[in-house]
Amino acid sequence: MIRARSIPLALLLACLLGVGMQLTLARAAFAESEAAPEEGDHAAEEGEEEGESFGPLESNDGIVEMPMLVAPITVNQRLYSYAYLRVKLEAASFEDALVIREKVAFVQDGFVREVHRASIALNGDPKRIDGEGLKRRLMKVCDSVLGPGVVIDISFGDEAETAEAPATDSDAGHAEAHASGH
Repeated sequence: MIRARSIPLALLLACLLGVGMQLTLARAAFAESEAAPEEGDHAAEEGEEEGESFGPLESNDGIVEMPMLVAPITVNQRLYSYAYLRVKLEAASFEDALVIREKVAFVQDGFVREVHRASIALNGDPKRIDGEGLKRRLMKVCDSVLGPGVVIDISFGDEAETAEAPATDSDAGHAEAHASGH
């Protein structure tokens, strides 16, 4: 029988093992790219550079794309919707990018805790996200987890997707009371 307390530990272990495997694969790919090409391989390499595709935790330019961050959008303790954010971290150097990739699970945990700590809504408007404020908050997390100066910039994907929060019984009662004028 599995104990309820062991499930979170098992999930954390699975995440860390997954990140470790991706890091190992990224290092192997980097080592292969640093190897001297043979004479006949030069033309093939030029074609590869244009169409190269990197996974979410891999990059050749110091940018580390984090796993999707799901953030609740709340105003006055009321949940309005969720924002699905693509967060990209710019490392100060290639070596710092490797440090980030090694600690992705810890950074992501800090991000999730931070977006649940306080609202990401701009000026109490649930339809707008405070991007600059969120960027400052996430940068503090990066400095805390990775050390100051490892991450030099944070950017967000092209657009943030949102999903409405499911209605609750208390929301229905609140709407009925409001509609009847009470």
